[in-house]
Amino acid sequence: MAAPLPVPWPAHWGLLLLPPLLAAGLYWQSRHYDHGLVDLRAPPSEATIADIAASLPATLLGRGLVGKVRSYSRDTLYEYVNGHAEYYISAGFQGLAVAEYGANAQGAPSLVVNLWDMGKPLHAFGVLMDEAGPDAVALEGEGLAFRTASGQSLAYGRYYLQLNAFNDDGNLTAAGEELRAALGPVKDAGPAIAEFPAFGRVVATRFVKEAYRGLDLLANVIERRFERDGTEIEAFVIQGTAEKVTDLERRLLTFLDTEGIGHETVPVAGRAVHGVSDPYEGDWFFFAATDRLVGAYAPLDAGLQAAVQEYLARGQTP
Repeated sequence: MAAPLPVPWPAHWGLLLLPPLLAAGLYWQSRHYDHGLVDLRAPPSEATIADIAASLPATLLGRGLVGKVRSYSRDTLYEYVNGHAEYYISAGFQGLAVAEYGANAQGAPSLVVNLWDMGKPLHAFGVLMDEAGPDAVALEGEGLAFRTASGQSLAYGRYYLQLNAFNDDGNLTAAGEELRAALGPVKDAGPAIAEFPAFGRVVATRFVKEAYRGLDLLANVIERRFERDGTEIEAFVIQGTAEKVTDLERRLLTFLDTEGIGHETVPVAGRAVHGVSDPYEGDWFFFAATDRLVGAYAPLDAGLQAAVQEYLARGQTP
């Protein structure tokens, strides 16, 4: 077998210089990356997460803390809700504090509180509605709360609270009031869910964060299903400033025109109600009502038109 040919000295030196050249190139690229390709949103600081934990009271319903309050960040949330952490993070999760109260003789708690900071009231409301389920029983009193299999859940400002009772349920309504008092007043107690026309008997309510009905421009949607004359009607509300609602109405009309979807405008109580003949979704309608966009997936018959007129007339659009 013939001996290998010697490598010419220019090529030899080129191979020796290749690693440092590559390293220099990678360093230069790291200093000149495209900021638009990187998510630079900073996660919640440890101080913020500690503040969430510190807001929980030392006693609840007269029962003392069992151990210390545990805190979880985006990086550690999977330790507490493995398999479901991504849901909370995608919904706006900022931090979680878990506190246990009222140890029995074996050291087990009688009450466990999960205090989720979801960043915004609408996000806390969305998680509450998602986890409440269609058969949840709403509780009377301040704020929005539901009875659950093991206790109750409620939304208060940007917070989503879960109160789980063991051995006995105590007075969870009073516990919720104590927790709200400990958290202090909030700037925005969260969106109301009664801001719908009277389309019939309420069947279920839920929150859709994005791409409602497959439309990217419909986000942060409060959806409610009604039963009317034996038929279910799905309605939605999107809240915002008057400017944002007007712009959303315009963009939705532009989308319909671009897609060639027929629509016509019917004046109701001084507002333009847009009836849509959609080959995919069927007949539906929507209208802008100052600080919210309202719609329903049903033909705009005389009964529903009367409900819309009454809704607008009774001052639901401040």
